[in-house]
Amino acid sequence: MEISEILFDDLVVGDINEDFICVICSHLQVEIYQCVEGHCACKNCFLKMIELKKQCMTCRCEIKSIESLSKNRYLEKEVRKLNIHCPNSDLKSGNKDENGGSGGCKEIITIEGLETHLKCCKFTLKECPNNKNCNDSNKNEACLKIRQGEFDNHLKDCPNSLIQCEHCSIEITRSKQINHVDNDCLKVLKQCEFCFKLIERGEFNNHQNTICPSKLIKCPFNEGGCLELVKRSDIKDHLASNTGEHLLYSMTMINSLSLKLEKSNSELEESKNYTKLLKKDLKELKKSKSYSGRWVIEKWSEKLKQYGKGQSIQFQKFNISTSPSSAFTHFTLRLFPNGQYNGETISIHLVKLYRNKSRISFSFEIENHINPSANEEIDSRFLFGNLNDFYSTSFYKEYNQENGFVSENDTLVIHFNVEILKYYDDTFITK
Repeated sequence: MEISEILFDDLVVGDINEDFICVICSHLQVEIYQCVEGHCACKNCFLKMIELKKQCMTCRCEIKSIESLSKNRYLEKEVRKLNIHCPNSDLKSGNKDENGGSGGCKEIITIEGLETHLKCCKFTLKECPNNKNCNDSNKNEACLKIRQGEFDNHLKDCPNSLIQCEHCSIEITRSKQINHVDNDCLKVLKQCEFCFKLIERGEFNNHQNTICPSKLIKCPFNEGGCLELVKRSDIKDHLASNTGEHLLYSMTMINSLSLKLEKSNSELEESKNYTKLLKKDLKELKKSKSYSGRWVIEKWSEKLKQYGKGQSIQFQKFNISTSPSSAFTHFTLRLFPNGQYNGETISIHLVKLYRNKSRISFSFEIENHINPSANEEIDSRFLFGNLNDFYSTSFYKEYNQENGFVSENDTLVIHFNVEILKYYDDTFITK
């Protein structure tokens, strides 16, 4: 508890001299400052006045900072002589002790001696040091505010204190002891329900799965057809007494394994063939193949009316590779007749339909039917990322019959070229 945080008004024994009251906040002032003209107020009020106006609230003289003020040592000395009830007396809360009196500390001290008193007052609240063993979300409320006089007793039974497990010697908080023993401790003994032996929890699963002689297990020829469940200790006798049947079961298992092996070999061969195709496709791709095409859009004026701003016409999928089976070089186009965003007249997307990252060069050229030298062409080069990544090319002039970009039969023609400059293989990292 900081002295500067205490409101002393209700703690003072007897009446308070009016000279001791702050003229701004009307509370008893303990740290008393004054301006060059001698006007007094508590430190907090002066700080607020400096922040707002940087002048005295009474005479309006300039105050640059709290350091430019002086302390009224005489008034502070007189105030510190006042007798007060200990702040731990619970006067404000109205708590009563068993005799009907005020609860908490009953000491009366001076403000001057308060700091020394609070250090030894058995009613001063402290936080238990064992809270460091907990996360903020599960701190125990009982450990946050403890009377100094009850501190030693609290530490003996504190739910957050560290104790040693009697079974495994691991340190845990007292509040988790029961759950640790019941569910987590690897040294706690559990009784096997088959052989009734006491086994440590850490070895329990291994005991039942591989050791316990009384547990019923499947016959080794179960997959061949023997469905009997036999105690682990009796498995040798079971095998010896049914040799003929188990021989038939073993033949069944061998036949089944042969079929599985044949299927696995077939799948392996298919994988090898597919890998060869992939290697061939990658080899072709790394030779930097390119593709050129011509997109003829008929009834252009109707397309302008049909597709509004941000609406697109989808082009068919095309493959750069010379191998029609390659899945690593497919692309498509999207055309926005009225542009995708404000200011654009035509926008064209190149869309990559395979996964691997690639550096791609591409160009779009709108054909001028009157003057081929006036064709509108834009070249681009970008690094494309994952599947369905795309880049947009925007055109901004008007394209119509008057300027030759739309033919007399209402057709717009777009030439395009796509070239993969570099193809990046998949990367796998093992740390």
